[in-house]
Amino acid sequence: PLYLVFQNQHCTRHSMFGSCGLTVFTITLRLLANAQEQTCAADDVSCFFNEKLTTSTITLNDGNKIPIIGLGTWVASRTERTREYWDAEEGELYSSDKSAAMSEQVLTADKEEEELFKNAVITAVKAGYRHIDSAVVYRTESVVGDALQQLYKTADIKREDVFITTKVPRQYRDMKQVRDGIEASFKLLQTDYIDLYLIHSPHSDAEEGKRGTDVLNIYRLLLDYKKQGRIKSVGVSNFGVQHLQSIERNGLPLPSVNQIEVSVFLVEEELIAYCQKKGIVIEAYSPLAQAKEPATSNELLIALANKYSAKLDRELSFAHIMIRWCIDKGFVVVPKSVTPSRIVANGNVFDFQLSAEDMKQLDALKQTNYRICWNPLHEEWDV
Repeated sequence: PLYLVFQNQHCTRHSMFGSCGLTVFTITLRLLANAQEQTCAADDVSCFFNEKLTTSTITLNDGNKIPIIGLGTWVASRTERTREYWDAEEGELYSSDKSAAMSEQVLTADKEEEELFKNAVITAVKAGYRHIDSAVVYRTESVVGDALQQLYKTADIKREDVFITTKVPRQYRDMKQVRDGIEASFKLLQTDYIDLYLIHSPHSDAEEGKRGTDVLNIYRLLLDYKKQGRIKSVGVSNFGVQHLQSIERNGLPLPSVNQIEVSVFLVEEELIAYCQKKGIVIEAYSPLAQAKEPATSNELLIALANKYSAKLDRELSFAHIMIRWCIDKGFVVVPKSVTPSRIVANGNVFDFQLSAEDMKQLDALKQTNYRICWNPLHEEWDV
């Protein structure tokens, strides 16, 4: 819809347009979000731009700023393929070329996913996203790097405008392999520095009595890169309270971020409270419960989407409510999508805030305890 809003500051109701000496007329074009979302495509330079995505940040405990909403780049099929064709336990890097070992069908699927993610990154950045979440095991670093290089050349975007995250995979525990993997990240992402490097999980391959020592050594290595300025912030993912306590007990600075699975249906209350007390930002992955049935059919989410749709005069879905709940909780949130309309929609959550009563109702959904992904939070350490 096209709305014409006329603001008449000095004319009386009897004045005609031509006789209004100091009249100011403002014509406002308002394209409703859902209309924009339907037409936004990766190669559309007029793609809906949301400035709030660009400017809304949280300051980390090291002083760096992280955009509140990021684009996730994980898909289960790709990670499963990584584990099938690469043998990281034998020191192999996930960045090595395995195309010769793949069937034509598998290779085609792999390439199609890469194209989808590349277009997703381009769409997201054009829409205002300034935070891209990747990981070595996702094998999306090269895709992110290629997409950003294209944007640097064709859009008004510079490297320092974008916050890039990647992660040391669970399978990398040999220190040479970890270091080689970090160096590969710089090359694949085509960057001199990485904004946030996480340890993907607390899994330890050290012998009993020394469990956790290998992960702490990886953490020390990331801190060394931070001192060099090549990694701006160091964080962890899927770490429980005991792992964070071990980091502190061993005289190391606490991580800036702990990326864990969080949604209205899954809330690790003790861990979240500990992180917030210690100044560690919670970053929520799978915040939409991967848009599976508990989320899409939940009566409360539907009711709240309808309520705020009426207030805002635009269409909202369960996803808007779930993402806004994360933001109102103080979390960074990284919803994943490769669909342009959903990428745009997921970022369109800055024009409303959930009421205290609605937050209370949503908080009660945690009783569902619905987990989508793995749960390494309780991996045992000895250190």
